[in-house]
Amino acid sequence: MQRLFDFLLSSDSPDTLTRLLTAWRLWLFGAVAGAVLAAIVYALAPPPFQARATVLVDQNIEDAWTYFPDRQLFYYIERETRKLEEVAWGDDTLQVVADEAGISISQLRHNSLYLEQPREAGWHFWAEDVDAQRAAELASMWARAFVDEVQNNLAVSEELETARQELEDFLLANPRPDERDVNVFTEQLGAALEAVPGISPYVQLQITQEAELPTGRTISQGSYLFVGSLVGILSVALLALFVAPRFHTETQDDR
Repeated sequence: MQRLFDFLLSSDSPDTLTRLLTAWRLWLFGAVAGAVLAAIVYALAPPPFQARATVLVDQNIEDAWTYFPDRQLFYYIERETRKLEEVAWGDDTLQVVADEAGISISQLRHNSLYLEQPREAGWHFWAEDVDAQRAAELASMWARAFVDEVQNNLAVSEELETARQELEDFLLANPRPDERDVNVFTEQLGAALEAVPGISPYVQLQITQEAELPTGRTISQGSYLFVGSLVGILSVALLALFVAPRFHTETQDDR
């Protein structure tokens, strides 16, 4: 052991720390050993697979909030996004996946599924499993169940449509309306939209990725090798600083 460290730490300086910093053999040995151990761990206990299904979410802002200021627009987007997230993680949606996959809702919610980018445009529905095909099936099931549940919860409000039609008729009849008159109609329209109990009827969903979903390991082999190399370098450095000198001293005492 001592001969190995003496070879790896070979340097012109008698100082241990200086020898350690200039001992390229030690760093190379630690990096290679750590990478080899990481590769063995990856081969024996690889991370699970993950698959991603994508649903295009369009809240049709130009139709829902044509006449409103930006601050109300952002509030509307945030509120509708929260509603859609609740549907995605709701018991009714996950129960459909659980029944098809034979997995409990608790396991799906805490171990197998996670949602990415819950805003406008593409929502990514991720699923994890030790089997790649199984992960793809779970992601596809979840995306379909989400779209179906949202469609079932779309709320069409007669008050909302009436308020919108009244505002449009007023603007057509008055090309240059007074701002105060417009505010009266927008307040009525905003109140009607706020009162919609379910998902906004202007939301449109489309599954853009459902077949042949992209799959891969949750952690790449390259990440394993990189972390293993760092751990190996740190380990041999600590051994060289604290273990090897003590071992050398004990050996001399025995002599």
